[in-house]
Amino acid sequence: MPGRREGLLEAIEGAFQVWDENDDTHSSDHVSDEEWTAHEATWRTTFAYLVEDVATAHKSRLGLR
Repeated sequence: MPGRREGLLEAIEGAFQVWDENDDTHSSDHVSDEEWTAHEATWRTTFAYLVEDVATAHKSRLGLR
């Protein structure tokens, strides 16, 4: 059984997968591999900021300082 931190990271990764699969604006059509790699990095960063915003808004509930 994963620890609390590992479980949270797995849940966040799972949420990213759902978010990624359900966004119609995220497509590799008509872009080079290099452009897609850069876009993917930006896409993950965007998601990370969204998660951070929600965690900050609910930090007492999550037991964060």
